[in-house]
This record gives sequence, C-alpha cells and structure tokens, in this order.
Amino acid sequence: MNTDDTSKLNVSLEPHLVETLKPLLDLLPTVLSAELGSYVSETPKDIIPYSNLLAISQWSRTSEGQEKLRTYTPPLDASAYTMVSLLAGVKTSPERKFGTYAPPPEPEQLAEQQKRERQEITTILNALLSIVGAGFATWWAADRLHWKDQWRVLLALAASLIVAIAEGGLFIILRSRQDALNSSSHRRPRVKATSARHKKIEDDVDGTTETHINVGSQSSKESGTNNLRQRRL
Repeated sequence: MNTDDTSKLNVSLEPHLVETLKPLLDLLPTVLSAELGSYVSETPKDIIPYSNLLAISQWSRTSEGQEKLRTYTPPLDASAYTMVSLLAGVKTSPERKFGTYAPPPEPEQLAEQQKRERQEITTILNALLSIVGAGFATWWAADRLHWKDQWRVLLALAASLIVAIAEGGLFIILRSRQDALNSSSHRRPRVKATSARHKKIEDDVDGTTETHINVGSQSSKESGTNNLRQRRL
C-alpha cells in the first residue's frame, strides 16, 4: 500500500485497541505520544489514522521501543504492536459510505440484453433508411412531374417527417411490448439431475428388493415341494 493511500485512510478505534494503545502514552516519543493521546484520551474517538498505527508498529520494532516495552510494568509484548495485531478486529474507513454492491448479470440475462440491443440498432438503421428513402423517392417523383425545386423540397421533407413519426411510434410500441414481456416473464425452475439420479437409485433398490423377494418365495416353494415329495415316499 502506498504512503499517499495510507495517509488518508482511517480505521475504527475499537475498545480492545484502545486498551492496547493506552500503555504506550508514557513510552512513545513526544510527538507520537501527543498524536496518540488525542485519540485514546478519556473520551476515545471512533477512528484513528492508519498512519499513526503504522508509526507505532515501526517504533515497536526498534531497539529503543523493544527496550521500553520490556521495562514497562508489566512487560508488554512487542508482537502485540505489529500491524497484523493492531488491525485485528477493526474496520477500514468506517466513516465512508460505499455504494451498494450490484451483482453482475447472469449469462442468460446478458445474452438477452445483447440480443435486444442488436434488434434496437437494426430497427433504428431501418428507420433511418426508410426516412431517407421516402424523402428521395418523393423528390424523384416530384422531379418527374416537373415541380419547382422549393415545392419538391417541401414535399420531400413532409414525406420524411411523416415516415419518421410513424417509425418513432412503431419503435415506442415495440419497446413497450418488450419491456412488458421481460417484466412478466419468469425463469423456469431447473430440474436437478440429482433428483433424477435419486429416483433412479430408488427404482433400482425397489427392483432389487422385489427380485430378492421373488427368489426367496420361489426357493421356499421349491423346498416345500421337495419336503412333500419326501413325505409321500
């Protein structure tokens, strides 16, 4: 993480972090102790800059910092002031409001949207060609009738305007129908293959059970017949 990024980054000042940092007020250098005291005083603030925690972590790894941590009563563990330990259980930039997460569309929806966009582009191109074609055809027909240029221009513009209004109305109707169809359509539930496999296994088990029953009944019948023959003999 760059220094420019961390200078504007804050973390939440949780109660356990306040208890961990308070013993350092008498051990840190004057400037760093004053900065820390403004956050972990009698009324702790809700956030603390990431840069302050980074400076404390760097100080705890120096020989002077480790010596002061050992001489404190009771002795303090230097590993408790690493960035991993200090950032455990805190929130990053709690004062900022991030936007809600919008999940990406599913492949079926994306394909349907692309198809609809292609259809709309094709419809717009057809409308433009129809407008230009209607104006040109009207101009050509008026020229064959030997009309004056100003009348030919007005007639061609009128024809193009009428076709444009008609194409616009058709496009609006088509778009409204597509929106209504998309809003009313529901996805069909997918048939899970596992259910089919379970059903097949159950059928196989039932068939196997019936086979065992039939075999057992046949065996009992055969044994009964043999006993009857022995008695007759």
